[in-house]
Amino acid sequence: MKSFVTQFAIAFGLALTLSALPAIGQTPTHSFDVGSIHVDQYGSGDPALILIPGLTDSAAVWSGTIAHFAPQHTIYALTLGGTGGRPAPQGTLLDKTAADLAALITENNINKPVVIGHSMGGFLALRLAAEHSSLLRGAISLDGLPVLPGQENATPTQRASAASSMTGPMRGLTAAQLEAAERQMILPYMTQAKNLDAVAAAGRGADPAATAEYLQEMVQADLRPQLSNITVPLLVLMPFDASIDPQNPQTPFKTAAQKQQFYTGLLANARTAKLAVVNNSRHFIMYDQPEQFYALVQNFLGSL
Repeated sequence: MKSFVTQFAIAFGLALTLSALPAIGQTPTHSFDVGSIHVDQYGSGDPALILIPGLTDSAAVWSGTIAHFAPQHTIYALTLGGTGGRPAPQGTLLDKTAADLAALITENNINKPVVIGHSMGGFLALRLAAEHSSLLRGAISLDGLPVLPGQENATPTQRASAASSMTGPMRGLTAAQLEAAERQMILPYMTQAKNLDAVAAAGRGADPAATAEYLQEMVQADLRPQLSNITVPLLVLMPFDASIDPQNPQTPFKTAAQKQQFYTGLLANARTAKLAVVNNSRHFIMYDQPEQFYALVQNFLGSL
């Protein structure tokens, strides 16, 4: 039986599978590749929105967001390497993905987009904003943080050891075993169990070895020193569910105020950051509270 820490880390890395919505109903106006990333383009309008999923999902995870915002905005919905049946890039996966995200903007002359990511995608949105603020108009992270909760006080050596122990067993899984593991471990991170089948479908095609590598790199990552480089507006959405947050052995927050204080501390170096609390939601804000999510994004876009 895996420890809770291992389960938590895997769930964090697999986060975007949980926010899965029904398959995208509309057809992309354009599809293309930028390095390791596949891009599906929808709609028209400024500012463009770049949607970054997590390590096991295809662009279909953003179905509801695409449907809601495509009438007014150009949408670039991404499928990262190692997901959706796509091959994983060579080398350090987060470095390659981050470089390809910047290339997507520069090579396609996208004028100051807003990048939106969830969980690991939120981490990548923070990294893109820290490394390339000049390319962006703003960034939104849905419960994606600069360091994995539980690792914020660990040394690099301790993080490396934790990463190896967490991800070692995953590397030998088959795709079917990975999907089964997701179903078992991530159900508590959804507010509605009826969506489990859609979640599993959204994560199919993820490569277990790539999933483990992304997660190992995530456990060792700490963007906090780089957050001071962010010069564009940043919105971080924090869920709170009184039925699950106090029971979390890793970070047992009894109140939303306690959790907000923790998140604020992790984001202290991000001078442009604003934190919004989304109550009655778990990690998967864009599915648990879609209308509130859409309103928060719309308000953010209107403030730019």
